[in-house]
Amino acid sequence: MISFLLIPTAVMVIQDATQPPQPPPPTLGSARDRRPQGALRPPMGDLRERMRQGLMKRMQKNLNLTDSQVASMEKKLEAREREVKGFNDKIRALQPKIQGIMKGGGSTEEKNAKLKPLVDEWFTLRYQRDTVSREQFEQSFRAGLDPMQQVRLTLGMESLRDEMKNRLRDRLQPRSPGMDGPGMGRGMSPRGSRLRKDW
Repeated sequence: MISFLLIPTAVMVIQDATQPPQPPPPTLGSARDRRPQGALRPPMGDLRERMRQGLMKRMQKNLNLTDSQVASMEKKLEAREREVKGFNDKIRALQPKIQGIMKGGGSTEEKNAKLKPLVDEWFTLRYQRDTVSREQFEQSFRAGLDPMQQVRLTLGMESLRDEMKNRLRDRLQPRSPGMDGPGMGRGMSPRGSRLRKDW
């Protein structure tokens, strides 16, 4: 099963896939000029909350989740976000120490001796965050679903992951005329069309 760290991105892709093609984004200067005076960007926490709520509503509808299942999954997602933040805070705290040693005086051997425990801790934290903790979360997340819901969730998220990869590739590579078929939308693939139908 793919990482549930893709869930916030998944919401944006689901919403974007249903919208008509948009004009090219303005330059930074013009966007700043057109922003209403005094307008502020929404806090990142609020944005994550809206994306999570959007995904949970879609999951409840397509997986036929009960209200208690939705409440349980929301709590698990919130707990996972706090856990990831804890790992990231510890990793960020190590970085200035590592950089200070690398830029400081002393021989290469002396620097390596000082760096070893910090680098070992850095890689351990990354492994715990990206592998051990993530796998535990995914197992817990699936545990609240019946077998059919687990299968539909897994297939839907895998299809969504493929669509996101395709859309990212399309945006990074110049597109030749005629690449998009009728009704495909902005960089949508046939797999993306199936996703909207089945997921």
